[in-house]
This record gives sequence, C-alpha cells and structure tokens, in this order.
Amino acid sequence: MWVDTPQMNLIGLLVAQLLTENVCDISCTSFFMASTQPFRGQTREGDEAAVNKEVQDLLFTLPKEKGWTAQYIYNYQGVWNEAIQTQNRVSIQKHFKACDTDLILISFPKSGTTWLKALMFSIVNRKRYTLADNPLLTVNPHVVVPFIELLLSTNNNQIPNDTSFPLPRLFSTHSPFLSLPESIKASKCRIVYICRNPLDNFISLWHYVVKCRPEHLGPLTIEDALDMFCRGISNWGPFWDHVLGYWKASLENPQKVLFLKYEDM
Repeated sequence: MWVDTPQMNLIGLLVAQLLTENVCDISCTSFFMASTQPFRGQTREGDEAAVNKEVQDLLFTLPKEKGWTAQYIYNYQGVWNEAIQTQNRVSIQKHFKACDTDLILISFPKSGTTWLKALMFSIVNRKRYTLADNPLLTVNPHVVVPFIELLLSTNNNQIPNDTSFPLPRLFSTHSPFLSLPESIKASKCRIVYICRNPLDNFISLWHYVVKCRPEHLGPLTIEDALDMFCRGISNWGPFWDHVLGYWKASLENPQKVLFLKYEDM
C-alpha cells in the first residue's frame, strides 16, 4: 500500500492514481488572479458584527476565550475559531460539493502548508507546465491551491465554474476531520494531511501571529500563547485533536487519507 512507501513517492503515487495521460488542459489564468491567505486580514475588531445574523446568534451560544489575532475566539463543534472563520466553516459544511477527483490538502496552521501546496501543484501539473512557465514563478502557492473557506466566502458560497480550474481540482483547508463537509468524507476525493512537531509548530505560529495581531489588542507574549496552545485554544485547535483525527482516518482508510510528517519531507 502506498502508505508504506517513501514520503515523496506517496504524493506522486496519489497524484498518478488520479491523473491520466490525457489530462484536460484547462486554462486557469483567471483562477490564478484570485488571492487567498489563511487568516491574515480576516481577524479584526468588530468581526462579530461582520458575520451574518445566523452566525451572530450561533456565536452568542458558544464558549469563548481571548483570541490570538481577534478579541475573541469561539468553540464550535469542539474547534476554536474566530468569528469570521466560524462563519466560513459553517458555509463550507453547507455548500461545498467535493468531486471524486479532488485533492484536498489539510493541515494545522504553520505546519508546512505553503511548502506542500507548491509540491502538490508542481507534481499534479508536471505535464502541463515547463519550468519556465510554471505559475509558481509569479504567484503564491495559496493562489493555485486555495483555501475552500475563502474561495466560498468571496464567491457567494459557490465554487467558481469548473472552467476556471485545472483538473483535478486542488483545494486546502485547516478544518479538523470531524468538521469536514460530508461531501469530502463521502466522495472518492483524496486527502493529503501534513503535521509538524508541536514545539516547532507553536513557535512558527507565534511568530506569525505577532506580525498579524492588531495593535489595539496589545502584545501576545510567548508565555501566554504557549498556555493557550497547550489548553487547545488556538485557531483550528486543539492541536492534538486535529492531528489525531487525521491519523486515525489514515489508519481506517489509507487509500483516501495520506498522513505526512513535516520532518520526513
């Protein structure tokens, strides 16, 4: 089984199982013009007022704690998210329809997401682009492998028409396994999950958040951040629930879920 082969060969085998010699050469120029970021710019004061009435009512019922890059972070379905992220998660659970050929890259924030996006895109499109015209020379990997949540939130809860995408479609999310849309779990689409040593993951996350945190919230010390992280209170946390959810899924269905380690890559 492909879970027992070297890590880079695993990605190649996963891709090879989904591709044929006659991959549809769909132009994705318009798709590359979109811009996505994991949560930079989404978490600002007043997020609660920015979400729709349904989510506002939902937030009122949820446990909340002080946030990392917003005033509050909320626990919905056992997962901590800021207000706008909670709305986006509700949206994809309702509206995202996976295709059997989709490849979904999933990770906890700051665990190698951008790196693996670049690798995945390059492998999938190795016959479509030469080294000289690869879109990754000019655009961020988050553009060519977009976060589902942001793609829906900027397109009225709809994935743009398939003609905007190369096939197979490549998406990403930070969503834990239990919170994934049912269409992802029920379809034959494949999941590639990457995890990272929790200490390194935390340090990378803290440095990133320090740059994004609004000034009016004051500084977030590494001691406070570590305490929150260890209690599971961080965006898309708890960390161990996130990792173990996909680890168990990879054991139960290794042909669907590929579990990778940042350190092995």
